[in-house]
Amino acid sequence: MQEMRRFNRYKSMQSELQQVINEITYEKKKILNETLSNQYGESFYYTSYLIEKEVGVALSYGLLDPNVIKRAVQMPIDKMTLNQRLSTHRVQVVNRIRRELSISLRKGEGYATMANRIKPILDGDAKKAQMVAWTESARVQNLGTYDSASHAFDEGVSMKKIWISTLDKRTRPTHQAADHQKVPFKGLFKVGGYSCEYPHDSNLPAKEVVRCRCTFITEVADVSPFIERRARNPTTGKNEVITAVSYEEWKDSLE
Repeated sequence: MQEMRRFNRYKSMQSELQQVINEITYEKKKILNETLSNQYGESFYYTSYLIEKEVGVALSYGLLDPNVIKRAVQMPIDKMTLNQRLSTHRVQVVNRIRRELSISLRKGEGYATMANRIKPILDGDAKKAQMVAWTESARVQNLGTYDSASHAFDEGVSMKKIWISTLDKRTRPTHQAADHQKVPFKGLFKVGGYSCEYPHDSNLPAKEVVRCRCTFITEVADVSPFIERRARNPTTGKNEVITAVSYEEWKDSLE
């Protein structure tokens, strides 16, 4: 009888937890898709504005097709769309919780011990969600810039593109080396031994993408763009405006 009560308690908790996780995942997916769609659009339109302002000619930009935005947000990475990756992660979390609940049931542990078993899984899920949101946000912003510039290029605008890294010591060494790298617009950047069209390109491996803060800008008709970035001075601790220097030049100025 006692074993049956434990089993029923286990099944009830398992069902309730799965329902909660499903609801959270659905809401998380909805919010993330809406946010990423807005970020892609903002990046696309802002780049369009800057290029038209630079060349002084209207370039037949129109309103973005919602299907184009959806494809950008759901662009497959490792053959999986964003929604598929979120769903796969949800299944992994549920399975890990089931496993821990089963162990706890066999050992006859109380609710407090069960909760302690599950907490690291849920904490890890929250951190994973934050990392996914960070990385996907940077990806769609770079893709929006690239797609907008591609339209201008197809309209006959001659341009090059320049890789821009974040000026601090958390930047990957491979991305430090890529800072201010300039290539033809349809050319490829070389980053860490890999070729890519822009930061967060799906051709890059995870080690060159996760938490990457790099962007790129376009140079129209050989007119160097004004590049202004902020970086923390390690001596004064204050943020300073750094204009038109590469990562290596900036780093050398600190020594």
